[in-house]
Order: sequence, then structure tokens, then C-alpha cells
Amino acid sequence: MIAADDLAELRIARQQAHERQAQHAEHDDLAERDLTAWLGNDMQQDAITAVYRLEEKVKASGNEDLLRTWRRLQTSDHFYYMCTKWFADGDVHSYFNPYGTPYDAYINYMNVLADFGLTLDAPLPAAGTPRG
Repeated sequence: MIAADDLAELRIARQQAHERQAQHAEHDDLAERDLTAWLGNDMQQDAITAVYRLEEKVKASGNEDLLRTWRRLQTSDHFYYMCTKWFADGDVHSYFNPYGTPYDAYINYMNVLADFGLTLDAPLPAAGTPRG
């Protein structure tokens, strides 16, 4: 006969095993997701690297507006617009892409990023003084 304590331990062990299985399944699902529409070409890789390169300066500024802008520059749409995966097919998603080509999206994004970098390098105005 199995003691009540042993049954409780078995229930706990079974619950923990189910939780581990669920965690592994969730991890497997994440690993199988295709991110190439956002990070699958050299332009996208260059753009994401460039925006992350600004992180230290943005955070060191202590400026909430700059931090908000930097976070918006990480929005996935920017990188999706640079996707070349379906471009040759006349992608069905092109109707919501404001750029003619992925290259146009990349050039525009990098120009915006360069301008943002110049803003980060400019001295901050005195408190209460509008910037720019």
C-alpha cells in the first residue's frame, strides 16, 4: 500500500514533469518560428546592429523623449519593410509597405538613424528650453 505522503510526492513529481514538458514545447515553438522576414538579409542585420549600437548613448542621456524614439526605431515594421524574401513575387503584403523597394526602406531607415545619432551627439538644451 502507498502512503498518503508518497502519493502527494508522486502528484508533485507528475505536475513538475508536465510543467517541464510544457516549457520544452514552448521553447521548441519559439525555435521553429521563422524570423527571416525581419532579420533575414544583410540590410536588416545592418539596421538592427546600428540601432542597438546607439543603446548606451540613449540610456546615458537620461532623456525620456530620446529613449521613446529609440524604442520606436526598433519597431518590427521597419525591418519587415526591408524584407527581400517575397519582393520578387510581388508580395501580397506590399500594399501596406510605404516603400517601393526593400532598399528604399533601408536607405530611409539608416538616414533617420543617422539623424537620430546626430541628435544624441548634440549637447542637451537647458531644462525648459525646447530642443532644435
